[in-house]
Amino acid sequence: MTEIIVDNKKRFLLPDSWGELTYEQLYSIAVHIFEYNIVKEEATRAYLQTKIVLELSGYSTADTKNEFLQTEIARKVLPTMDWMFEKNMLTKQLLPSILLRKRISLQRFHGPADNFNNLTFEEFDDAEYWFIELMNPDTKHREKALNMLCAILYRPYMETPGDTRIPYHASENDKRADWFANCDTRHKLCVLLWYMGCRNALTDQFHELFSGKGDGEGNWTMLAHSLAGPVLGDIQKVNKSPIRQVLTEMLRLYRQGEDRAAAEKNAEQF
Repeated sequence: MTEIIVDNKKRFLLPDSWGELTYEQLYSIAVHIFEYNIVKEEATRAYLQTKIVLELSGYSTADTKNEFLQTEIARKVLPTMDWMFEKNMLTKQLLPSILLRKRISLQRFHGPADNFNNLTFEEFDDAEYWFIELMNPDTKHREKALNMLCAILYRPYMETPGDTRIPYHASENDKRADWFANCDTRHKLCVLLWYMGCRNALTDQFHELFSGKGDGEGNWTMLAHSLAGPVLGDIQKVNKSPIRQVLTEMLRLYRQGEDRAAAEKNAEQF
């Protein structure tokens, strides 16, 4: 945490990283962070930066019009918050479960573990479709995409090895999405921001597959079929395998192909 003093009297603590955010803080800034990630205009992004810092600092929205305060924030606070505006690295699961209401019924839904640690390839494949739709600034289906993303990730409780959710079946997503249609949008945006952070950690770990050179990003179903075989088993087993296990095998095959291509190129030169 970093202590900031504004106007020589107000002291407050700000997180130094995504890992220091509390759920209450994430909830308070979720709408602004999401908007910041999809808008391109620099003036709008600067305005959102100020609003985010004000929320975290405990100021009211009306304070965004205080020119002195804006100057103080730009000079003292924003330089300490680069981590938030450069890359989302939120991997800690801050919303492990959520209680939802549909008409007169109540049901609790449980989310994945930190950093996609129990996310399967099939879940990731389906979640990616709706994530890409959500991050499209021109989409007309943002609300549906947000509900579907949450429905894929959050499921009723069932104690299984390495998980606290019932097994994933895509055919049940629409029914769960109906439950999330009644959920506070800010809670759902917190789920999205967590997904973005875990996804960024995944792309950093397997950057060769997400660079445009590998077979990832958009070709996940094709990838599942290509990996089905003696190592990971049939297509059903690939889909049920942890996402990192699948990507690790994919990376191994990708590097083998790169080494083979390099060897053939060297052979042609001699």
